Amino acid sequence: MTPIYVLLGKTGDIIGLLPALRLISIEQNAPVRLMVAKDYANVLDGVSYVEPIVFDGDWMDLKSGVEAASKLAPKVIVCQIAGKPDEVRELAFAPASGGAKPCAMTDSFLKDSWRLAGRWADWRRCPSLVFDRRSPEREVELVEAHIAPKKSSTKRRLILVSTSGESSQFKYGKLLMHLLWSEFKNQAKWEILDLSTVRAERVYDMIALYERAHVLISTDSAPLHLAAAVPTLPVIALVQDQPESWNGSPWRPNHIWHRRYSDFAENAIDLIRAIESPGLAGNWFFKGVDAGERRVIHVWSGDDQAKEARYEWYEDHWQWTKTQVVSGMLGRDSKGSIGSEDRIPFLKDVIGLATMRAKPSDTICITRPDTAISREVQLGWSHRITKTEDGLTWSPYVDMIAFPRSWWETHAKEVPDLFMDNGWAWARVLRELLRETGGVEVEAGCWREVK
Repeated sequence: MTPIYVLLGKTGDIIGLLPALRLISIEQNAPVRLMVAKDYANVLDGVSYVEPIVFDGDWMDLKSGVEAASKLAPKVIVCQIAGKPDEVRELAFAPASGGAKPCAMTDSFLKDSWRLAGRWADWRRCPSLVFDRRSPEREVELVEAHIAPKKSSTKRRLILVSTSGESSQFKYGKLLMHLLWSEFKNQAKWEILDLSTVRAERVYDMIALYERAHVLISTDSAPLHLAAAVPTLPVIALVQDQPESWNGSPWRPNHIWHRRYSDFAENAIDLIRAIESPGLAGNWFFKGVDAGERRVIHVWSGDDQAKEARYEWYEDHWQWTKTQVVSGMLGRDSKGSIGSEDRIPFLKDVIGLATMRAKPSDTICITRPDTAISREVQLGWSHRITKTEDGLTWSPYVDMIAFPRSWWETHAKEVPDLFMDNGWAWARVLRELLRETGGVEVEAGCWREVK
């Protein structure tokens, strides 16, 4: 008899776990049995690989839900991390702890839910979110009700906006809508649809809207999780950071802008710019790169201080894709680990984001935020060249490192858990490992300018 998994709610959490449940279903060659609260069970009408067992009780009553599941199966696996802390610790974390302290072990609640389901190793492989029981009839009605007729909207780009959410309140919703209407008021070019006005019979019916959109802007709720069903949709994600970053949803490859709620106000203008970025060279959604072409995933941490030179490089090298890691973007950083104020990410987490966008043969290129590129590196490093009015100066600092994703998957365990700060330590560790494994120095591969 197959086990029963327990995730009573809410809708967003269930959607977030569906790719993992689909993998389990494929492995056991049978639908996954999932105990779910009646208020949230209808989201499972859209999938064939989950057999819902409806719990007639409150979704936060985890203890009663587990007791009900235990009467139906000898093995119960709890994937829910919302509820009374003692119950979550005893019923969810303890059975999966392997004798260690029963607690969260990743940088996001959603990743921990995957871990409890036994699929943590699959997270970075980005398995598909599939709704294989969609209703074409309902979708047609929804599209006709909310999107302007094709004749009048052929050249209009649809911006979907979702700022409502019961579990994750966003206080800047009105400000965001005001900015959008101010910047994109040209109705001949843009169409803005507030998803709070959409009355879909099933939440997954909105996939039809997603498939027609230019971009989705969503706060940390079900519509954000649903976007994983349309990997071709650029997403601007506003995610929770209270009471801590772990409570927020993690970055995904189709996120072109990912910020915490508390960072929104001071970065709102950058959000506006991001809306027009999918068609630009260097963007993940730039259409100049063929599906089978080798990409270079360019990743750095911090503000982009070499924008003009970088964009010139991207325009001439279409296969390059930028992946910028900003403060607070990752659930694990120096603020949460050692109490510092500057939220420095961990090197392995930054590279981890790049691997989620890269194929095994793709190159991952790491630079500092103020570094511009002059030569491509596939397996090696380049030292700092500084441009001043007096000429060029060489420095022993390593400012660019590159390797295939397959190299990182082989050697990641040999790299200690370092902060990716402005110092030399992380770059030197990677350089020495590359030197030992066939990497070479590329002279004048990058530069920085001091004005």
